[in-house]
Parts: sequence; C-alpha cells; structure tokens
Amino acid sequence: MVNFYTNIIQMAQSMQLYIYNIGASITILLVGLVIGLLVKKISYKIIGEIGLNQLAPKRIKKYNLQRNVSNIISYVIYLITIIIFLDRIGIGYRWIPYFLGGVLLLLIFFSLIVWLKDAIPSFVAGVSIKKIVRPGDKIKVQNISGKIIKIGYFETVIKTEDETLYFVNSLLKKSLN
Repeated sequence: MVNFYTNIIQMAQSMQLYIYNIGASITILLVGLVIGLLVKKISYKIIGEIGLNQLAPKRIKKYNLQRNVSNIISYVIYLITIIIFLDRIGIGYRWIPYFLGGVLLLLIFFSLIVWLKDAIPSFVAGVSIKKIVRPGDKIKVQNISGKIIKIGYFETVIKTEDETLYFVNSLLKKSLN
C-alpha cells in the first residue's frame, strides 16, 4: 500500500514538473515574440534615422531596406526564441539542425516563388521589347523621355538628361503598348 502512495506522489511531482516546463516554455515563446516585435519597431526607427534607403545605390532603392533589415533582425530573434522553446520542451539540440534545415528550405522555396513571379514576366517582356526597340533609340515612358542604353533580360537602362534610370521590363512593356 505504501508503494502505491509513493508512486502516486512521484507521478504528481512528475506532472507538476512537466506542467511547469510547459508553462515556462510558453512564457519563453511569448516573451521572445514580444521582444522580436519591439526590436523590429525600434530597429525600423533607427534605420530610418540613419537613412539607409537614401544611402543605398539606385538599383536597390526600389526595395525598402529599412523594412527588410528590421524584418530580418526580428526573424533572427524569432528563430532564437523557437530554438530555446524547442530545447525547453525537450526537443534537444539533436533535432535543431533538422528544424533549421527545414526552415531554410522553406525560405529558399518561397523566395524562389516570389522571384519567379517577377522574373518570368520581366524575361518574357525583355525578349519582346528587344523586337520593338533597340539600344540608342529615343523613347518616352509616361512623362520620362530618354535614350535606351541597354536592354537586358530583366531590366532596361534609360539615360535621361539628368540621370540613368532602370526600368523593369514588364512595366516598360506595358508603357510601350
């Protein structure tokens, strides 16, 4: 009979420890997510004050570097939080490389899909633009007029009186029609 009560007490202590670990793990996850959001907002403001978008080369200005860099910083914090969470609930370091590999593969897959969404129309438009105009031709796109310097597969370079502009071929093709 004493063994029975001892087993029940041990089982209750194990359950108490297990529930404590789950609660602590969920708390770690929530705190990490909040920290990630706060760091994202703070880094967005700091990067905005630095003027990273203005310091970037012209070809990169179409990307919002302020937003993208602050997102990457918050994603790193989220990843560290998830690793700590997984370790806390008992999924040890042995599984972390598999988890990170899966996350990396998903990131590559979705990046490839986003790139293809923009690249395929620009490539097709680049091929058709080469049939319509040639480098050296004068062109007017909306309210911008200039001379075509280079027609690439994904973008066309146009030199105006003041500056050199880069147009994505899919948008330029719409303007030429």
